Amino acid sequence: MINTFLDDEFKRGDQISPSLFNTIERSKISLIIFSKEYSSSLWCLEELVKILECKNSYGKIVIPVFYGVYPSDVGNQIGTFGDALTELEKRFKGSQETLQR
Repeated sequence: MINTFLDDEFKRGDQISPSLFNTIERSKISLIIFSKEYSSSLWCLEELVKILECKNSYGKIVIPVFYGVYPSDVGNQIGTFGDALTELEKRFKGSQETLQR
């Protein structure tokens, strides 16, 4: 049985709820859709951090999908993906710990 979870029901700017992190922890597989604007969303990046923590700690399966961006753009933080990340860094300049994660 496959249960899916989409986070599109949350409002932009809302805090990530503990239930979302719990859902990530319970998942056996995480499918991450990297897009041009993915890195402009602090929420998406917070989810990514949690997904990677679960991968490293529990051996969860993570499958990246690259939609409109090249894998090398994501890995090297360049192109439109990198540009969006740069804009996020400007917005959260005072939160170095958050940006570092």
